[in-house]
Amino acid sequence: MVPVKFAFIPLPPSLTRKPALQGGQLIRVLLFILFSTCAVALAQKNKIVVTHAVQVITVQYFSEDWEKIKEIKLPIQSTGGWPVTDAYHTMGDYQSMQLNKEGNVLFVFLYDGYEGTDEEPEPAHSFTALYKFDLTYKRGEKVFEIPRSNHVMWKYLEQRNSILYYDDSLSTFTEADLLTGQKKPLCPVAFNGTSMQLTPTDTDFVFVYTRNDSILKTTYSFRTGVTQTIFLFGYPDFSSYHKQNLLVLGPSWKGNISFVVTPYKKYTANIPFSNFNSYWKNEDQFYIIQKSGIAIYNTRFQLIKSYYLEHPHIYANLSAGLLISYGNQSFAFIDHELTTLTNLPQVHDNFISCIAESH
Repeated sequence: MVPVKFAFIPLPPSLTRKPALQGGQLIRVLLFILFSTCAVALAQKNKIVVTHAVQVITVQYFSEDWEKIKEIKLPIQSTGGWPVTDAYHTMGDYQSMQLNKEGNVLFVFLYDGYEGTDEEPEPAHSFTALYKFDLTYKRGEKVFEIPRSNHVMWKYLEQRNSILYYDDSLSTFTEADLLTGQKKPLCPVAFNGTSMQLTPTDTDFVFVYTRNDSILKTTYSFRTGVTQTIFLFGYPDFSSYHKQNLLVLGPSWKGNISFVVTPYKKYTANIPFSNFNSYWKNEDQFYIIQKSGIAIYNTRFQLIKSYYLEHPHIYANLSAGLLISYGNQSFAFIDHELTTLTNLPQVHDNFISCIAESH
């Protein structure tokens, strides 16, 4: 249940001029207050942090002020699987688990191996499968299997009620309908390297990736089935792509020479960083993680602002700010302008698999 914050709601002027309210007016006043209070409640977004450790998935719900609301634990030993690993680092995405917008259904890709052991399962029992967990009733079910892999690139498309995933065995993006279970191959894409970013909408998806020291972008339309691939930049790696702007952070052995490639111009600068992950603040500004803090730059590589922190890491870019860790795994929340840091002692588990907001 979404917590309700009560606030003073002024009455319409027409209802405050008369000294006494008649029955019909009183009903209108009460309805006005009720609908206004509901609007306040619905505008709030709960924060959800999902972690995995010792074969237990823990779903923690927080208010907008990061007060803990509730916690749900889902033991998954009986599935015989472990959450898949993340095959790509761009945008800091965590891809083993994803939530619906209401925050009451959790999708998890599990596979039957574990990187901490050399044991291999019997071939007849090998699997990688999508599981769906109803968090209200704490029930889970296997939805479908895919060719066995310890990493899966995928997105839950709530408006389409489907899962978009990359099938390694076919080198093809595939869409699985969650209602019928049918799988539809969409478009083949060949790539290499570890820098990739998958961004779907209700009408299409954009996939940015590297192949043969080139950064390419493939767009697929769900409506027409048309696939288009274009060249973006000649480089073996990139950090993130947002609103037609490509950010490339150059490694230290190449002199930290970084690039922002826009549709109109390319910008170059020597920018120190400690993590390839980057997050966009808007179309013109982005966050870079540095050893001594978090910095905001614009697409022309002009420093807008920085905030000193020891060994920071950004976990998620949420509607009101960034969920981060720093120092010795201290978790905190900082607004988008890097003005106010709020420590979060109630967020303490660094085995984070998913961070989301309910709507």
